[in-house]
Amino acid sequence: MNQISLIEYCRAANGMLPDNVYEALFDAAMNLGNGAVLEIGTAHGAATTAIGLGLLEKSSNNHIFTVDIFGGRYSSRSAFGSPADNIKIVKSNLARAGIEKLVTVFAGSSFAFANSGGCPDSLSMLMLDADGRIDRDFFLFYELTKPGSLIVIDDADDCIFLSRNSSDEPYVDLKHRITHLLVDRFQGAGFISDLRMISNTLFCRSTGKALAREPFMDMVIEAYRELVFSAGGPGWNDLAIIAPRASQARKALDLYDSVSKKINPVRKIIRRLGL
Repeated sequence: MNQISLIEYCRAANGMLPDNVYEALFDAAMNLGNGAVLEIGTAHGAATTAIGLGLLEKSSNNHIFTVDIFGGRYSSRSAFGSPADNIKIVKSNLARAGIEKLVTVFAGSSFAFANSGGCPDSLSMLMLDADGRIDRDFFLFYELTKPGSLIVIDDADDCIFLSRNSSDEPYVDLKHRITHLLVDRFQGAGFISDLRMISNTLFCRSTGKALAREPFMDMVIEAYRELVFSAGGPGWNDLAIIAPRASQARKALDLYDSVSKKINPVRKIIRRLGL
């Protein structure tokens, strides 16, 4: 498998991660030990495809389980239709890459999957790239990993964004920040080691340390308490500059709307700023 073909398959699956992350997932899949792969947050299957192609290249018998609710108020997939519509897109993308037999797609929450009877009992790789609740998914699936199992966590940089959901409603996106805060605590508590960041995606290893519910939940609550007082960090200065000018920006958008649709690229850039 050459890297150009790999990226083409991932982009065809509406992949949003940088190319070097897909390449790292492909390489990691070629070096996995025994145990299943579990991905929380399928989207349209781009990362699934990178992992699956790596397994295919290796002629591995590892199987991928990928879990997603395929919709929701803040999901980028809602723009593509219903959960059923998105599942069809995913299965088409997996078939295009020739990996459909390596993958089981589960439509539902991670909690529903954990209690479905179809969850594997041993993981060589756990990838978390869903709604930012990595505390929930870490608690559900960490003990299925072994010492040295690969754990991949997306959106782990310490950033704050202004964004809009599928209904064009503005909101402050703290997903990256809470992920960063939780990862810091997971590392400090000795659950993960060998951390390596590629773009904003973290690759690390499970230590296999036993996870006790009450201490873990106390640690998680402290991370969310810190989130309440979020200030500073990458992106915050941009928000501070933009905020006083929001009313002017909204007037500008109204003017753009009334003049011409030809300037939609400019309008889209401003919309991405959440104004």
